[in-house]
Amino acid sequence: MQNISFDEFWENFEEEIHLLKDVMACSDQLFHHLIKLSPVELSEFIPHFLSKIIQRKPGYKILLQTLPQLPFIGNHNLISTIIIEKLKNPVLSGYEEPAELSFWIGILAREASVEYEEIIKNYLLEIPISPYWTRIPVILKTVNPSLTLLAWRRYFLSEPVENWDNTYLLSILKKDPEFVQQIIEEVQNFIPQKGELLHQAIENAPTLPESFLKS
Repeated sequence: MQNISFDEFWENFEEEIHLLKDVMACSDQLFHHLIKLSPVELSEFIPHFLSKIIQRKPGYKILLQTLPQLPFIGNHNLISTIIIEKLKNPVLSGYEEPAELSFWIGILAREASVEYEEIIKNYLLEIPISPYWTRIPVILKTVNPSLTLLAWRRYFLSEPVENWDNTYLLSILKKDPEFVQQIIEEVQNFIPQKGELLHQAIENAPTLPESFLKS
């Protein structure tokens, strides 16, 4: 798929998926095509993809599923500008907005750059926690362990036990015993009883196969 314009690429893709109803199936199909593009072509297409998401044009949900798997070289300034605009309204409501914001933050969280640290810190420590919030500390762990620790402390102190007990999240944390012990100690320093509940919950969490835990 060489020297193809974005409009032609997207038109061909829409024709290809018009019978598919499942977003994940469409996302897999899109990813299959995108990995065949040259780095230059992909770099040229990404602003068009971001524009579709921002304007919620047809296919934007597919892009939300697909783009986190791709490189965003040269587009981080655009993404950070979008996030800053969204964070100006810290009370985010509805289903789409928290999911979309988590998508943008997740892209920046993968970058080992202090340039985006304040944006990510604001998301993790200031704005209301949404159902999509937990994916960001998981992504951030290898990039910024200290901020990740503060984020998990906030989460386990502020969220009701029933929101995190018996969840897949605990199995993910369980794979790093030293770090999870730091989380437990941070929680215990503020609310000892909750720290003990977290300790018990993680001990009881199932150990998932290694293939499930590879990031």
